[in-house]
Amino acid sequence: MRKRADAETQKEVNVSALFAVLTVIFDHDKMNNSA
Repeated sequence: MRKRADAETQKEVNVSALFAVLTVIFDHDKMNNSA
């Protein structure tokens, strides 16, 4: 039970990190386009 909860938390952390990376990439692209 405990192990399963940890796995779910890790999945959420991975998703959050993925969105953070995508946001940085898109923001970077926007800056390049407006420059």
